[in-house]
Amino acid sequence: MHEPEWQSKVTPEGETRKRVCRFADDGEQETFHLHARFTPGAGRIHFRTIGEEGKIRIAHVGGKIRPDL
Repeated sequence: MHEPEWQSKVTPEGETRKRVCRFADDGEQETFHLHARFTPGAGRIHFRTIGEEGKIRIAHVGGKIRPDL
């Protein structure tokens, strides 16, 4: 799928962090590795593209995902 021109900085998580970016989506575990940052602080919006629909699905809005806490 061709990604849109994002209006803010959107980046994928690195390979080692993708494992902490898995969330339930319609009964399946999916990786929501794309994320946009928002400020102030370390805010993140984690999402994945739904190519066939031309949409995105949001899984997490909040601080950086910290699996060690």
